[in-house]
Parts: sequence; structure tokens; C-alpha cells
Amino acid sequence: MIIRSAFACTGPARALALLALLALPPWLHAQFDPARAYQQSPQVRERYPDPTVAFDTPGFRAGRSDFTSHEEMLAYVNDLQRRSPAVRIRDAGVTHEGRAIPALVLSREGIETGEAARELRRPVVVLTGLQHGNEPAGGEAMLVLARELALGQLRPLLDRLTVVIIPHANPDGAWYFRRSPFRNTDINRDHVKLDLPETRAIHRVVNEFEPHVFVDAHEFSVATRWIEKFGAIQSYDLTVQYATHPLVHRSLTALADGPFMNAFRAAAGQAGYSHFWYYTTSYNLKNLLVSMGGTSPDIGRNFAGLQHAVSFLVESRGVGIGRDSYARRVHSHVVATGALLRAAADQARELMAAVEEARADTVRRGQAAAPGDSIAARVRSPVVKQKLAMLDPASGEPREIEVDWSDSLKAEADITRQRPWAYVLLPPFGELAERLRLSGVRVQQLAAPVTLEVESYEVTERRASTSFVEGRITHQVSTSVSAKTVRLPAGSFVIPMAQANANVAVVAMEPESPSSFVAFGMIPTDRKDAPATIGAGSEIPLYRILRPASLPLRDMAAAH
Repeated sequence: MIIRSAFACTGPARALALLALLALPPWLHAQFDPARAYQQSPQVRERYPDPTVAFDTPGFRAGRSDFTSHEEMLAYVNDLQRRSPAVRIRDAGVTHEGRAIPALVLSREGIETGEAARELRRPVVVLTGLQHGNEPAGGEAMLVLARELALGQLRPLLDRLTVVIIPHANPDGAWYFRRSPFRNTDINRDHVKLDLPETRAIHRVVNEFEPHVFVDAHEFSVATRWIEKFGAIQSYDLTVQYATHPLVHRSLTALADGPFMNAFRAAAGQAGYSHFWYYTTSYNLKNLLVSMGGTSPDIGRNFAGLQHAVSFLVESRGVGIGRDSYARRVHSHVVATGALLRAAADQARELMAAVEEARADTVRRGQAAAPGDSIAARVRSPVVKQKLAMLDPASGEPREIEVDWSDSLKAEADITRQRPWAYVLLPPFGELAERLRLSGVRVQQLAAPVTLEVESYEVTERRASTSFVEGRITHQVSTSVSAKTVRLPAGSFVIPMAQANANVAVVAMEPESPSSFVAFGMIPTDRKDAPATIGAGSEIPLYRILRPASLPLRDMAAAH
């Protein structure tokens, strides 16, 4: 497939989107305004010289003062496909404004589908760049890696791997040079509720190719709130984090923390790039907590981990500093992701066996629904002291600061419940059942009404957000669960836990999960002591079936 245009939709939708863009003032068309970048001191810039490498991607063409555009990206990947039989381009989806989201499938045999990839019996690696539109180095690195796999030094890896690359996961955000496609909705906080077409495009690729390894390339903020809070700027070239939700299978966490992190550290060190765990801090200047990459399941690396991939976030030092050290930032991504690709190839047998066993183990646990088998409904990370290497923003001299540090590597379940045999959503929530299906979860429906003993949730405490979070009013709830007998109508949606992606259902369905359908207000809630109103009540309209049951089920796909 040749992706021909930045606007892949047709008809009235395409025309309206194009007219809307043409009507914007010229300054809104600019991807990037250098005048708005933070100006690092000369002493700081001297610490980050560019490497002695040359890239042929569009962002490095002579005279550039901005970054690779959407049309340039499409032209580059189309040219790669023409030049190399190893490259096949797939259409993963289109953005809200109609821009194409291509996925490049790279293999020695030139395959195109997930089914063909599984037949090769090699590890599958999915790489994504530019989930955040103002973090261009990750997207540029994806183009460099695609070329190196197709035509360059990484080509031998295709004898041992299949690699799928989504170079620009957020073309609309990149067009406006802002983090999100909409100002209030972040793709990398959308991997459970799936509000955005861009997130759904990533999930289509993950669902089809079932990767053994997932790598998400980003950039982190250098100055702004770090200066305001700590009087210092970021120093590390790279930060990294693997999936940290406790429901990620422990065998995959062991691989991530062992051979994969060892490969990352060795390659970054050899290239001269400083590195540390990924961390961030709130924009609230009174909140001095610094948090490692967290456990929230709606983050891409955690969601991929819940789908049984060895999953990594890799970030370079770049947000807010314009084109300073751009080649270094891109090269650091290439070094880091190249190391993870080599680790996947070198550990191919162990990796594939671990992923296969993790999927099978999840199915077995769902079939058994053993009373002693628990799931993490809510997670807590301890806060400890941590020293960070930073820089004086004027002199560039190293500064070590000590912070309160939320440690997601030591995260534990704060609320546990018995792993159910299935969850049940009532018929009015078919749109939520479809979102689960788009996340790779098998959903079935009752072909006839049944009376069944279930476990229900009753809200004991509820607190709504005072402003919109990711485009929605969110709800923090506490619930109690109790057994009851209910009559479930025909058409009710049953989500069996005897499936590989059962843990994806857990984080969407358990009300206390920070990314659940309840948390985002997609399933209504009320407090136990709330005034009685029509349709109001403290019971949440979803249920858990704890014991195996013989039910009249049909697949959701057959019913819709």
C-alpha cells in the first residue's frame, strides 16, 4: 500500500477538515515556533554535542529550522517501500482531522499481516513514535530505524525478528506542535477508554500482531517546572521505564529488568549517553513529589504489558528546547531502541516462551477462578528519598538534588479482590463492550435471560473531579462487594476471564482502577447515602461472576 495523502478520509468529512485548516491564520499552520523554545545557556548546550553520524530523514535536510512534517513522513516511508522489499506499509487508521496513520511492517520475507508474522515463529516487536506531537525526536528516530532495518546496518535483525513501526502516532498533534491531538485529551492516557481514533489505530496494530516487545518513544521536559520547583534543569540524555502495573506477568517483568535493561544500559553507556529511570512531576508548583513512570494502565507501556509484551517507554532530553542537540536526541533513541531490538533477537527463544506461557497462564487462571487467586483492583507506590543528577541552568555545572520519590518498581496492590470467572455489563453499555473488543478483549453476549448468583459493587464513597480530566469528569470511588442473585437480560455482555487479555478487562471494569470505565464516568455511580432519585442508587450496573457457569453465549461480533 502507498499512503498518498495526509488526508486519508474522503467525502464531506475530508472536505470539511481541509476547509477548516485552510481557514486558519497562517501562524497556526507552523509546526514549531523557535521563538517559543527555552533558551539553554551556552554552557549547558556544550554538554550535549551532536554525534558524528549523518541521517537522511527529512528533519535533517539542510537549512531546517523545524521538524519532519506529515507529508514528508509519508513520502519518506513510501520511498522506503519502493526501495526495499522488506517494507510493507499498512493503513492503521486516520486521525480526527483525517491524516493517515501508517504502520510499516518490516521482515525478511516482506509479509504484511499479523497472521503471516506468527507463521514465521519469530519475535514481533512494535515500535511507536510521536504519541505526543511536541516530542519529535522519537518520531524521527522511528524513520531512522525503519531505514536501518530496511537498507542499513540493522537489516540482519530481520532474519530473527518481525518489526512493526508506527512512526507518527499523533499526526494532528504534530501539525499543531502540541502534546495532544485535542488540548484536553492525551493519547498516552487513553489506552483503556479509547476515546481517540489515534489510540484505536495503535490498538489495531497491537491486536493484530500480538507483539512480544513494545517500545514507545518520547521526549521529556528539560526546564519549565524543574526550574520553578528545584532551580535546576534536567541532565540525563535518556530515561527509561518498563511496564510496572502489578498485573503484568512476573516472567515478562523479569525479562525486562534483566537482559533487556542490561542491553539498554550497555548500549547507552558505550555511546556516552547518561540515563536513569523515567520520572516526572506535577505542574502544581506546591507539589514537590517526583514520580517514576507510574502504574496507571492507560499509559501505553503498561497497557502493552497487560497484553503480555515486554514493554518499554524510552524518552530523550528534548521537550521545550527546540532543535538544540536534535541529532543527539534522535541518535540516543536509535541507540536505545536498537539495543532493545538486539535483545529481542538474542533472547528470541526465551522471550517467545515467556510470552506464550504468560498468555496461557492467564487463560488457566480465568478458567479455574480459584478463591485464593487475587487481582489488583487499585495500586499504591511507596514514597522514598531519591537523589537526581541535574544541572545549574546558567553555569551548566552538575547539581544533585534529593526529592520525595514515588517508586513504581515497588508498587503493590492497595485493593485486591478474587479473580472472577467473568464480568457482566448490562445491554445499555454496548458501546463500552465495543471499546473492550477494540482493546483485544473477547466479549460475548447472553442469547437468553438467565438468573445467576453474582457479586455486585456498592459505592461507599465517591468523589468527582472539580474540572475535566482527559476530557471527562472523573470519579474516585470506593466500593464494597456482596453476593446477590440477579436476572440478567438477554443481550447482556459477558467478558470471560479465560482469555489472554483478561487483565485488560480487569483494569477497565474494577471501579477503583484509576482508568476504569467508572473512574472516567462512563458507567454511572452514586453514593449509598445519596438522595433517592429516579434511576439513582449506590449499586454500579456491572457484575462479577465468581464461579464457572453454563451460560447461553454468543460472540459479540456475531450479534453486531
